Amino acid sequence: MSSLPSQSIRPLPLFWGTLFLGITLDQISKFWSLEFFRPLQTQVLLDGFWNWTYVENTGVAFGFLQGHNNLLAIVILLILGLSYWIARDFDWRQKEVNLIAAFILSGAIGNGIDRFRHGFVIDFVDWHYKGWHWPAFNIADSLICLSVTWILLRQIFPSKKSLLLSPPQNE
Repeated sequence: MSSLPSQSIRPLPLFWGTLFLGITLDQISKFWSLEFFRPLQTQVLLDGFWNWTYVENTGVAFGFLQGHNNLLAIVILLILGLSYWIARDFDWRQKEVNLIAAFILSGAIGNGIDRFRHGFVIDFVDWHYKGWHWPAFNIADSLICLSVTWILLRQIFPSKKSLLLSPPQNE
């Protein structure tokens, strides 16, 4: 067991606040969809581009693994466990680390709540343009995609202060 005195092993309050906000916004939007829409019911928000369409997604990204909830539950738990193990090496003093970790975790928890509670994930953001149609998604999906994009950009354009995917250096 290595001890790094300069490394904080606990997330900042920013992490916990962002985590709570992400899960709350995701679940409120899904509750609203579940209460006021039937499956595949659509409300136009921005004509020709953006609809609110209630979708019950039993798969993961783009419907992959539809109908395999037990397998998905196991995969989700393994990913959460792996994420916890990897996060032990993060420098939690950095606000960027706290934000990205909270985005990923709130997205995973938000969709996990749906999967365990309903047996499917509630999607509702429906973007389309001139015959091109993006698969429906939700706030949790957006948080996960935003954080993964952020991590990829940090790998391509590293910052001296960002140690997202590399362990802290011994001083």
